[in-house]
Amino acid sequence: SLVSRQEELQKKIRSSLAPAPELHDSYKERSLSDLMKTHVQLSDQLRTDDRFRRVNQKALLQYRMFVEQRDDLRNRKQGSDIGEKAIAALIQQLDNRKDDEITRVFRTVTHNFDRVFRQLAGGGSAHLVLQSADVVENGIAKKVLAGIELEVQFPSQSSSSSSSSTSTASTTITPSSGRSQLQMSGGQKSLVALALIIAIQRTDPVPFYVLDEVDPALDAAHRDA
Repeated sequence: SLVSRQEELQKKIRSSLAPAPELHDSYKERSLSDLMKTHVQLSDQLRTDDRFRRVNQKALLQYRMFVEQRDDLRNRKQGSDIGEKAIAALIQQLDNRKDDEITRVFRTVTHNFDRVFRQLAGGGSAHLVLQSADVVENGIAKKVLAGIELEVQFPSQSSSSSSSSTSTASTTITPSSGRSQLQMSGGQKSLVALALIIAIQRTDPVPFYVLDEVDPALDAAHRDA
């Protein structure tokens, strides 16, 4: 409280102004009037003597105040260092939790993506693959997410044979570009995009969805899926 702080400061002031023990012993037997007379004489001497005019008479008090301020700043710095370490530990913990959650959601989405793609395309397969890159931050090497690779295989039926074959396409979508280089037709790209949207929505489903004008962009073979 303010009262306790005031009492503490007053004690420090009294202790800083207290005479040295050897002086206390030499003057303790003298009367109060004698001490006051000596005090006046010494004060006059300090004011008139050229040897003491340039002496800072408050140097000791100022020194003690500066030492106290220094100690206070040191204590505050130690508290800041402790707080910095605690914040760094919290950030690391949150980063770990974030990475775990991203991994969990990604596995769910890629599983749903494959299932939805098979239903819409009538077979084949689809996968999402995380791409990582090595970076150095604050002198520490670590891996960060660099993009997502999307791999799909469309089933196709050969006109001259009853055996089935597959057409394969892949792309890498990075945060910087966000562009797809899939070597597929427009209808196939639309189907892949639709499958990915549904797979993401299935991760946290809602009662219903409204998708407007989806089928015109699909190939004729996939509009009934």
